Amino acid sequence: MARTRSQRGSVMHTHLVPCIGLVIAIAQAGCDSTRPNPEYCGGNGVCIDPALPFCDVDGSQGPAHTEDTCIAVTCTPGEFIACRGAETLSCNSTGDNFNVEMCEKGCTVGSASCTPCTPRETRCRDSIVEACTNDGVFVVAETCGLGCVDTATTEPHCAYLEPKYLSNICDEPSTANQITFQTSTYDTNLDMNCTGGIVPQNGGPEICVVRANAISIPQGATLTIAGTRALAFVGDASVDVEGTLDVGAIGALDGPGGGIGNNGTGGNIDSDAKGGGGGGFATPGGHGGSRAADGGAGNGGGSSPNPAILTALIGGSRGGGGVGGGGAGGALMLVACRGKVTIGGTVDASGGGAAPASVSSKVVNGISSFVGSPGFGGGSGGNIVIQGLQIDLHGRLFATGGGGGSGNENPFNMSAGTPGRDGGPDGGGAGGSTVRSNGGGGTGAGVGVTGAGALPSPGQAQTGGGSTTPGGGGGSVGFVQTYTPEGVTPTRAPTAQSPMLQPNLVVKTR
Repeated sequence: MARTRSQRGSVMHTHLVPCIGLVIAIAQAGCDSTRPNPEYCGGNGVCIDPALPFCDVDGSQGPAHTEDTCIAVTCTPGEFIACRGAETLSCNSTGDNFNVEMCEKGCTVGSASCTPCTPRETRCRDSIVEACTNDGVFVVAETCGLGCVDTATTEPHCAYLEPKYLSNICDEPSTANQITFQTSTYDTNLDMNCTGGIVPQNGGPEICVVRANAISIPQGATLTIAGTRALAFVGDASVDVEGTLDVGAIGALDGPGGGIGNNGTGGNIDSDAKGGGGGGFATPGGHGGSRAADGGAGNGGGSSPNPAILTALIGGSRGGGGVGGGGAGGALMLVACRGKVTIGGTVDASGGGAAPASVSSKVVNGISSFVGSPGFGGGSGGNIVIQGLQIDLHGRLFATGGGGGSGNENPFNMSAGTPGRDGGPDGGGAGGSTVRSNGGGGTGAGVGVTGAGALPSPGQAQTGGGSTTPGGGGGSVGFVQTYTPEGVTPTRAPTAQSPMLQPNLVVKTR
């Protein structure tokens, strides 16, 4: 509320605010400097003479600059005159007195009014975060893609993800601006590569977090991931894969974070009775062959629960047969805390192909003999998890199973059979085909699963009847899962996918 004439602020939370000095008063036409100041307000702050209506309480107005002096006022109606402390002084409607208002947060010359905000104060306005400048004016600080959040325990901010498996990772924006990967191998076992920290998990591998405002793999670049830790790329604004990101197994070598689930069994060296079973994940792994029947080993790894219901980020499973079993596909998470994940290139988390049957010479009691080992089981595909405020998938995604190793038709042939082929783009299943990843060829080779459309069972290995050795079973497919906030529909139109994507799920925001 404003008052006129000479009233002081002891009555209300408003005061009469004078011009700042004689020069300012003349420039603003706020005070008549030609008029004498013969009257004093006295202790009551009241000016009786209509020609001298304003009590200059601190001597900052009239020509005499005398405290508690009644002065004349000539000003432009409605004009802002000056600030005095936390008070504003403005011209009244008739141009012959000053209105004074006490401001709760002070007076700001720059805004010519009461300060609307405290410098560095923030607030939500619709889907915008506004911040207060040093002049006490709210300006747009950030436009929010998913609304502005203001709670009793947090400052106003744009909503951001609370990612599954890494719920707190987005709380603080990254200090790194941009990471662009060129063709190279990136080892998650090197602590220095985990720029966003190393996160332990109960029931799962450690997660190596790579953190930046924006993370990208440009077109033509291939980034191959090694190491035992699972990998998470966490960008604030974006994660963009236009080249190739490979977290798949390579032969018997697991992809990052793989090898924890339902591994296949059997296929031990010096035992040609059973081929190794394929690793299980989204489906059971294929069974290795036996001397009596195709798939007679019955030793494929069992299927696992959907990782969406688990609390740990895990990869795929190994094929059976020990060191020759196909490696497990890796565990990969791509997160855009406040923006979009885009995949226009290729992401591969497929299982590895297994070693084939082999024959070796063995001497027992001075008698030489030939000993055969069966084919090993293929590894399962891994686990690709994509989370963002927005998601655009128009590239290729693979988490196919690796092929089982072939048996050996000739026990006197010292050379090995044919190995199972690694899953992924080169293993079959491109373009959403229902063709399984190829096995190694030859007798007894199992095949891994692509899983496009309805999930087919991994290939069971053929028998190694007579004097031959049986082959190993193929590996299961893995999982590809997307998460967006409630009400956000991702763009999921990959040009090739194997397996099919799981239904999109909801992720929380903060």
